[in-house]
Amino acid sequence: METLVLFWTVTICSFVTAFVPSTVHIVLQLFCQEREPERHLRRQIADLKSEMAGVRAVDEFPRYAKIQRKINKVSDELAVQSSIRLTSSLKVKYGVTASLYFIIGLIILILMWRHGHEPVFEVSPNRLYPIDWLVTTKYGEKVGISMTFWLVISSTVAKTIFRSFA
Repeated sequence: METLVLFWTVTICSFVTAFVPSTVHIVLQLFCQEREPERHLRRQIADLKSEMAGVRAVDEFPRYAKIQRKINKVSDELAVQSSIRLTSSLKVKYGVTASLYFIIGLIILILMWRHGHEPVFEVSPNRLYPIDWLVTTKYGEKVGISMTFWLVISSTVAKTIFRSFA
């Protein structure tokens, strides 16, 4: 029973690790959305551009230049707002990514420390003959797949599945 729990814990950690980027993307969509001031500035720029489209530059140059200066001013303000949002989203992205990888790494480290001497699942010694020296480890009387090897295999499978869905 304990090897079954170990098997599933290592497998789930591998799959969670593979899906960290999509989890971070979802968190960013929830917490780093475009705010109302930015939307207001974008609407204001669109309104000013439509107003400028109705003004002929040759006939009403002072009015055209005034609208152009307003557009430039609002565009600069929008760039500042967008820069602030980008900075905060990068902080959230790196913070969440580092936190998730740290937690998963800590779980795997604890599993390796406490259960590194146990097989993830047992196999007969002759079943994996050509590569048995690579994938199995002797645990007293038992021969089984080592946690390190199972972690590599399950992580590879999880990343392959993630790439096929992404």
